[in-house]
Amino acid sequence: GHHDLAAVRITTMKLAAAAFVALIAVFAVFFTGPVDPILTSIDIASSPERVWPVLSDFASWGEWNPIFDVEPSTPRPQVGTWLKITCTWTDGSVDGAEEEIEVYEEGRKMCWHVKLVKPHPWVVIPMPKWLLAADRCIEIAEVEPGITRVRNYYKPGAILGKMVIMFKRSVLEPGFNAFNAALKAKIES
Repeated sequence: GHHDLAAVRITTMKLAAAAFVALIAVFAVFFTGPVDPILTSIDIASSPERVWPVLSDFASWGEWNPIFDVEPSTPRPQVGTWLKITCTWTDGSVDGAEEEIEVYEEGRKMCWHVKLVKPHPWVVIPMPKWLLAADRCIEIAEVEPGITRVRNYYKPGAILGKMVIMFKRSVLEPGFNAFNAALKAKIES
């Protein structure tokens, strides 16, 4: 009767929950090992004093690079600034995220982490840091007079960060390199 159907539903829900937990456990074991980060860099014939203002002006990124369009929550970046990022990757795929700056060292380094993932315009998924911790950073340094090296990288720390690298490296790495090349073209032109 009615009670038998309810018992079947509860058993089915318990089995589904157990399968989900088992799947997460398998992924946790598989993805706890080291995963090579995405490390890109480019040398630009200019001083850090000319490179940094272009990099730190998130609102203008969409004007000069083909990959990242950013709407910052503050006019000048600082720790706590939110970045609404739309990514148009070199393979034509589009996704987005809302990220928060957690390291900002004027003229040298900035890092941010994902707070919300938008795999589609109508889907928004909150991402706790323990699940998708990663260093997503851009750093600059003068390597010789008049030459600035820009390091643009993603180093995963948590399970989903490692999965992102494993499943999206073929999109992320060319995207970071395209951004670097566009930055070089903008500054050296």
